[in-house]
Amino acid sequence: MVKAKGSSGKGAVATASKGVAVKQAAEAEAEAEVEVEGELAVGVIPSGLAKSGRVWKTKQTTRFSVIKRSGMLNHLNKSFELKQAERAAHQNMKELERELKAEKKAKIEEEKQVREERQKRRLANEYKSSTFQVIKPETMKSMSKKQLRMVRKTSMNKNGVVELQPLYGTSKK
Repeated sequence: MVKAKGSSGKGAVATASKGVAVKQAAEAEAEAEVEVEGELAVGVIPSGLAKSGRVWKTKQTTRFSVIKRSGMLNHLNKSFELKQAERAAHQNMKELERELKAEKKAKIEEEKQVREERQKRRLANEYKSSTFQVIKPETMKSMSKKQLRMVRKTSMNKNGVVELQPLYGTSKK
């Protein structure tokens, strides 16, 4: 409710909607306060240091909800063709990424296979080049630890290939 202009303060009151009344009152107060006294206007806060003391804070000029932001609701403004083109580009990129990963995985597998084959060849060559000697258990009991580490026994693996295996602890190769 706002007092009608030109009426005395006691009796006459005009009825208006609440929002309009508040706006009119605020405008009237602003007009009354902007009377300049010297250089500063009465009721106007000078822009200087923030009251909180946080000097790095900037004064808000526009509401956050009014600011146009890219990426937030950007998908609503795009045309269907543009969306389709972006989707296709994204899928092409993903396909290329999958291909690169598959190539890398294949290369690693190939290197692993080559390494295993080299290990098998080395073990086979070691077996072929070695000389064998049967050792009685009585002589093994009197051997030192260093000598026992060199002792190996032969065994047959699943594929039917004879292998040398360490008998005591790990053998140094």
